[in-house]
Amino acid sequence: MAEQKHIYKRYWLDNKGKDQIVDKMMLFTEFPPAEAGIAFMRWGFVPGTGKNAEQWLYLPSLKSMKKVSVRDPGDSFLGSDLTYQDISYRALNEDTHKLLREQKLDGKDSYVVESVPREKDPLYGKKIAWYGKAADWGDCNKQRVEYYDTRSSLIKTQTFSWQKVGDAWLWDEVSVENVRTGHSSLFRITNPAVNVGLDDGMFREHTLRRGVR
Repeated sequence: MAEQKHIYKRYWLDNKGKDQIVDKMMLFTEFPPAEAGIAFMRWGFVPGTGKNAEQWLYLPSLKSMKKVSVRDPGDSFLGSDLTYQDISYRALNEDTHKLLREQKLDGKDSYVVESVPREKDPLYGKKIAWYGKAADWGDCNKQRVEYYDTRSSLIKTQTFSWQKVGDAWLWDEVSVENVRTGHSSLFRITNPAVNVGLDDGMFREHTLRRGVR
């Protein structure tokens, strides 16, 4: 399978539940050149509101702005092995959690937690996640996730490495391997910055058209 590479500039705002919105995000395509300028925006809503995420896509070649819906939370995000559900906020009470054991992962002591969704017809039957042990719970980062179907058959694995910027932990690299298809995705975060003064008013259609100034 041929390798594909994409580079995006990403802006993310923690909306803290204001107007029932958890967060807002924009992506601007920088590579490949044929797709440069394509822009995507997503508003994620607080779980339990019954609202699906709102999304917009701007295609500069057509000067076209359109609102796009997530027909299925299992749809691929940007053609990767992550789904829209995987990148969405999920409240703790949407799953039943169980501490399975403590175990070393890559030489680091970790908690292994099983999470089973409470809803009917879930996308996954369960997820098993490894969290690195730390003196402060704020530093207890997720290291690995295994995704299973409703028959407890493994679908894919996701692994994380982290970088600390100021007081915030951010992804450094995230890799996803689909054991069924043999396909994999790798995300790298470069040149991150936090608390840069993003304004709520930035996350509008006109910003997708003109870019961030």
